[in-house]
Amino acid sequence: MSKKVLGIVAVVVVVVLAGVWMVSTRPESSSPIGETTEAGPTTVEEIEVAEVVENQAPEPEPEVTDEEAEETLTDVLAKRELSADDMGIISGHIGRAMKFMRNGNFEKVAAEMEKAIELGPRVAPLHTMLAKAYTGLGRHEEALGELEKARDLDPIHVDTRLGLAEAYKRIGRTEDALVEYEVVTTKLDPEHAYARSSLGQLYTQQGRYEEAIPHMEKAIELRPKTGWFYTALSWPLSRLGRHEEALEASKKALALDPNNIDIRCGLASSYLALGKTDEAIAEFKTAVKIGPNNLNARLSLGDVYAKEGREAEALEHVDAAVRIGPKIPEVRLAAAQVYSHLGREEKAVAEVDAAIKLDPQNPNTYISAWRVYSVLDKNEEAITLLEKAIEINPDMEASHTALGTTYSKLGKHEEAIAELQTAVGLAPERPNTRFELAKAYLAADDRASAVREYEALKALDKKLAGQLGNLLEDGS
Repeated sequence: MSKKVLGIVAVVVVVVLAGVWMVSTRPESSSPIGETTEAGPTTVEEIEVAEVVENQAPEPEPEVTDEEAEETLTDVLAKRELSADDMGIISGHIGRAMKFMRNGNFEKVAAEMEKAIELGPRVAPLHTMLAKAYTGLGRHEEALGELEKARDLDPIHVDTRLGLAEAYKRIGRTEDALVEYEVVTTKLDPEHAYARSSLGQLYTQQGRYEEAIPHMEKAIELRPKTGWFYTALSWPLSRLGRHEEALEASKKALALDPNNIDIRCGLASSYLALGKTDEAIAEFKTAVKIGPNNLNARLSLGDVYAKEGREAEALEHVDAAVRIGPKIPEVRLAAAQVYSHLGREEKAVAEVDAAIKLDPQNPNTYISAWRVYSVLDKNEEAITLLEKAIEINPDMEASHTALGTTYSKLGKHEEAIAELQTAVGLAPERPNTRFELAKAYLAADDRASAVREYEALKALDKKLAGQLGNLLEDGS
């Protein structure tokens, strides 16, 4: 094989296997646009636009050098016994695919990679890149299938595992995502900073804040100059009521990376948690000035303005976000959330409908739509949306939790308890779900069962356990 051909493909391996799939889930309003997750609280009053909009973390620097990637590729090709002619053809497909990828033409990326895989079906990086194209096209199940093929071909490759974890999160398979992160952090590479931070973020989404913090602190210890890791740390700190510490972490992040829009939005979120709305608005406005097409900044600023009753300013930024990202379902859902806060029911429903048309097989789409309908007090329609989410993925805890809390809101206690029991069975370590189940038991005059949940909750979240304890005392 010629050095030129090998060099071309080595570059692709660096891109595909050392960062393309490193996208992290963020539960707070400090993140850019991405896909929705089952993260965040399940009571409508606590929902923020930020939890409808999921973000991608800035990709870390590649963890392998070009020379290491080339050596790895040589080993892969030797094992697959590909001819020099086939490799030349494959490299052509890859080169064209990379060009199309830069232009956002995922249809042509997929076509090129499918042809490459016909010649090299057992080369894991090819499946990984095809998965990236499928994700760009919204074909999430097919993307997941390609990543699973890549993992089966190369089960010890860290970045494939991380990409697979993100794919599982994208379709609501949080427990499978946890397995992938935990394999990386406990077996394959315990010193992988990105994996540590990502695992901490997933724990945060599940309400496992105390467990999240050590992983995020380890990521910072490993890479203390990566600003985003400090922003991620601010989330569980804030959730635990440690708002000053969260603000300090956010300031450290911005000091390390002052031009990073998403980090600046994280600082704004920390100010909001402390009730410092003016400071938060100032940071969001700076973020919009730096990046006028940044969807996270636009939507977050619009959300704050909406809650402040500044309707014209809210609409300016939310309408701009929809113009910038009309084909991104998360943008349409976030816009719907803001419109619902402004009382613009017709526009909110239209945005929800648009999001569902864009991503009809993603259960997260329906969960986010439920949040909008709940704000609009359209509870029967909200139930229909959640039933669709459960039909798509019956093992997604968030759907059952949301349905249970909606039944509770309507006074349907038996139905609420049944759904929340299912949710706890799917994710027994998620404290918010146990808290909602305990409240449902109390509403149904089943104090003994509520006390049982209280005992379980004490080991998971002392703050929530304290709130539940107060409810138990009030009902005694």
